Amino acid sequence: MLIFSSCKTTKNRFLNKAYHKTTTRYNWYFNALQSFNSAVNKIESTHKDDFNELLTIYPLGTEKDAQSVAPQLDKALKKCALAISKHSMLIKGQEYNSWIDDCYLLIGKAYFYKKEYIKSIEAFRLVNRQFEGLNSSYEAKIWLVKAFTETMEFSSAELVLEDVLSDEKFPIKLNKDLALAVAHYYIKQKNYDPAFSELLEAISLVNKKREKARYLYILAQLHFSQKNYSAATDNFSKVIRISPEYEMTFNSKINRARSFNTSSIGSEQIEGELLKMLKDDKNKEFLDVIYFGLAELSNRQGKIKEASSFYAKSVATSINNDAQKALSSHVLADIYYTQQNYRNSQAYYDTAVAFMSANNAKFELASNRQKTLTELITNLNIIQHQDSIQRVALMPENERLAFIDKIIQKVEEKEKQQRQLENSRRLENNFFNDPIKNNSFNRMNQNRGGGWYFDNPNTLSFGLSDFSRKWGNRKLEDDWRRSDKTTTSVEGAVADSSVEKNFDPKSRESYLRELPLTIEDISESNNKIVSAYFNAGLVYKEKLFDLSQSIKTFKKLNERFPKNTNRPTVLYLLYRLNKDLDNILEASEYKNLLIEEFPNSDYAKLIHNPDYADKLSQLNGELNQQYEKAYQLYVDSRFEDCISLCDFINQNNQSNFLFPDFELLKTIAKASRMTKKEYIGALSLIEKKYPQHSVSKSAKEILYYLQQQETEVSSTKTTEPTYLYKPNAGHYFILLFKEFDLEVSIAKSTFSNYHAEYYRLERLNVSDLLFDEHTYMITVREFPNKSRAMSYYKSFVEGDVRGVFGENYDAFIIASPNFPTFFKNRDINGYKKTFAQYYLKH
Repeated sequence: MLIFSSCKTTKNRFLNKAYHKTTTRYNWYFNALQSFNSAVNKIESTHKDDFNELLTIYPLGTEKDAQSVAPQLDKALKKCALAISKHSMLIKGQEYNSWIDDCYLLIGKAYFYKKEYIKSIEAFRLVNRQFEGLNSSYEAKIWLVKAFTETMEFSSAELVLEDVLSDEKFPIKLNKDLALAVAHYYIKQKNYDPAFSELLEAISLVNKKREKARYLYILAQLHFSQKNYSAATDNFSKVIRISPEYEMTFNSKINRARSFNTSSIGSEQIEGELLKMLKDDKNKEFLDVIYFGLAELSNRQGKIKEASSFYAKSVATSINNDAQKALSSHVLADIYYTQQNYRNSQAYYDTAVAFMSANNAKFELASNRQKTLTELITNLNIIQHQDSIQRVALMPENERLAFIDKIIQKVEEKEKQQRQLENSRRLENNFFNDPIKNNSFNRMNQNRGGGWYFDNPNTLSFGLSDFSRKWGNRKLEDDWRRSDKTTTSVEGAVADSSVEKNFDPKSRESYLRELPLTIEDISESNNKIVSAYFNAGLVYKEKLFDLSQSIKTFKKLNERFPKNTNRPTVLYLLYRLNKDLDNILEASEYKNLLIEEFPNSDYAKLIHNPDYADKLSQLNGELNQQYEKAYQLYVDSRFEDCISLCDFINQNNQSNFLFPDFELLKTIAKASRMTKKEYIGALSLIEKKYPQHSVSKSAKEILYYLQQQETEVSSTKTTEPTYLYKPNAGHYFILLFKEFDLEVSIAKSTFSNYHAEYYRLERLNVSDLLFDEHTYMITVREFPNKSRAMSYYKSFVEGDVRGVFGENYDAFIIASPNFPTFFKNRDINGYKKTFAQYYLKH
């Protein structure tokens, strides 16, 4: 009877309290705490620190880590909940079981490590409110600061801190925990100055060496970020003296080298220590980190050439440390970028982006530079490649064949050497220690064209970021970067042609197919060179702001191809570029050339009258509106009205720049009253009448499409629209967005302003259509080919102009012959696949 009576939770008696306290403490709470500690230990042991980034005060692990210990934490939650349910002695608002507050507190901690912060905050608030004045309530306040900090609710954390710091009864034994929470609060906000004193307070109260070493390391990192290198060096040295963990000690030595005060003596000692570490076998997997430390030391001493060599070695020896590979690549890419060594800079930005976390603060800038430089190097490679294969094509036939035979011989020799090398590696059991030089990679190397393509390290790295996003990270061989690869050999260019599926690197025919051996082929090759020069010059000017290099590129274009179709534009750009650089004589020279050679061009008129651009923009806007109106009439099947408007515009303004466009639109509108033969004849006439205009390409593509229909109509019917890959046809830019996301008038105004600032001389037409019940379609036309359209597309998706459309929109480009099929079928999903295949992958 006495035992039964003591089990009651509603009686405030000695025996009742003793029973429930004892049972709660040694049964429920003890087991819950064991499960909780097991989970925390596992999270802390699996937590992977990146010693090149600022360490966190609390090693909390990732979402995945939290999920892995969820069973242990759930067990702790269940035990605590049952303890409260069975043994809470809440009588008249007062709790008489002194272990219940600990159970509630442990529930909050368990939710905290599960990263379920809202639930943890509720638990800590309950403890703070229900057990005010007890140690557990103060501890709960500290955990509230931690939870609010993790959820970025800094104002809520600040209110709790104000309450704690003004409370004179705050327990002294919790001072260390409070100092760490406050330091964490400031560091998360990147407000480092007040974090120093909190960390120093915590360090003075910590007894465990491992814990103290971590906080000293963070303190050193903060000093380093503030460029207080002397204090950083001192604190890294303290870590070296007390840390029981080799990895912490190792990285402290590396970072001490990075922060070494170059104005003081002793750099030779630091460098000697790092060089000695290179020879230590236990540091074999850390060579990349050591080389990075040597590079940083040389960099701080102003020895950039020596530092660059060490950075390159760091990248080459980085096998399992993606963060280090990304960091070393990024720093080296920055150096080359500053030196305007764009080819090498692109190669290392490509590596940095491939291995860097998208959450890294440096990722966005690195990614943007990688895209810009990739665009530049793509065009420079086109020039090199086309020049090289033209030189081979112009050789006498016997020399050409002998040249190709020499390439094939080298392919066979390389294959033989590779087989011998692979056998040697197997014997030495080093195969898997060198994953990039393994058999599968070299087999791919052979299948893709005899090896010269992959011998060029800049070409090899060229698509690394895209390759990694598709297939995951693949490490590169130790010597994959060499600094003198600024040109491509003729042999390399011929081998580079080996990108088609059926290419046989040991067949003459495979190489000969790629050579421009006819007048038409040479002309096409030259057009590629002209386009590449022009595009490269624009990248230098508009994205790299390297005006001098832009001038050199445009001058080279006009020197090599004085009658190129871009000449008036290039002369105007050379005039403006030289004017911006205060090269008055050169600017005057190009101004006179432009006026002399192209007196009636818009560029000449713009020079004579600076306000001409605004006037031209206004006139073009009015004409575009008329075209848009005619186009809308066609879409609405009001063909006769469309034909009448086209005739009216062209008859009254025969010099309008859209004259061919109105004529093509009129022809398409007439199709409904023509026979197929008459329609084909009308399109053929436009193709011949305007051979240099984009409407000629559009007409040609429609003709091709009609011919394809004739050959396919008798074959199997397809359920999906067919799109043709026509990179040289005219192209449209398409934007689809919901009417409730943005008013169409604002959308059109946005594009008009965008074009007025960046494309004022491009004569782009902007039209809008109701695509479906709730979707508007903005069409920007017409671009002469895929390349120019993709340049516009990239500028849109990477620029600020897209911001007004939010995230819920579709943007792509489409060849003009494909547009009728797309619009007729409202085939968004189908065409997006085509766009990805024909444009994004290319």
